[in-house]
Order: sequence, then C-alpha cells, then structure tokens
Amino acid sequence: MLYAALYQITGNKEYLKKINLLCEYENSLYSEEKENWLDLRAPENEKKVMNAWCHGAPGVLLARLQIEKIKEYQGIEEDVKRASYSLFYGKEDGKICICHGLAGRLLIMKKYLEQHKQSEFREIYNQKVQELILMLEQKDDLNVSETRNPAFMNGISGVVYALLKIYTEMK
Repeated sequence: MLYAALYQITGNKEYLKKINLLCEYENSLYSEEKENWLDLRAPENEKKVMNAWCHGAPGVLLARLQIEKIKEYQGIEEDVKRASYSLFYGKEDGKICICHGLAGRLLIMKKYLEQHKQSEFREIYNQKVQELILMLEQKDDLNVSETRNPAFMNGISGVVYALLKIYTEMK
C-alpha cells in the first residue's frame, strides 16, 4: 500500500518495480489448497492460513485495492478475485478486533465494496455487520483481551471505530 501511495504521489517508476516484487513474493505464498496466503508463523511442515488483516487474504486484498487505483499497473485481477473470495467466504475464529477479527474484516469488506459493486458480497457484508452487533450484545462469548483492552488494533477501541465507520456509511 505504501509503495502504491508513493507512486501515486511521485510518479516514480521505481515504486512500480517494488510493487511488482512484493506482489510476486506474496503470491509465492498463495496456497491453492487453502485458498488463502500462508501464515509463515506456522511450523514448516504445517500449512496454516488466517483470514485476517494481519495475516492472509484480507490484508493482501487491502494492498491490492490500493494498487488497483494505479492505471499503469496491471495483473492483479486474479489476486483481487482470490482475496475477496477468501475474505467474504473464508473461515473465521470468533474474534472481533481489527487486527485479526471481524471488525477488521468488515472494514476491508467495506473498502472492497466501495470499489467493486457486488450484490452477493454486499449481502454477506450486511450479515456480518449484524453478526458483529449481535456478538457485542451477547458479550459472554467474547475474548476478554479484546473487550477489556483499550488498544486500537487488538482491543475494543478499534471495534468501536469500525462500527462508527460502518454506521456513517449506513446513514
């Protein structure tokens, strides 16, 4: 995302080269079997993935959405397709924070839907918004470190931020 923003500001073609190298590297970590990008924190003999901002398709998609804005850059359509599919249909773990939970996935879904009008994904997004609200109302099942932690990426303040962003969209 940073190199895409730098290119958009400066027009320096070196940033396009760096974007290409980074995309190639990230795509070397894509697992057809898991339909997501591998989490390198897992032991070598294990193929693990996360459906999170911090690891996996949602974070990759967020970067590709920024790169997609560069008219001179081509070839990420398959990445966007794969990452959006994984984001909207991938396995979740019941967390709510921005970093690796539903609030973060919702912010990325929102960003995706701003650039891509897909009614099927819009329905899923709307269902997930309701799911997050329900999870917060039935807080007994929530992770204490997320609900009691004031941190932005891993705590409740990030969840509130996400809800504010979602709510302002709905008005």
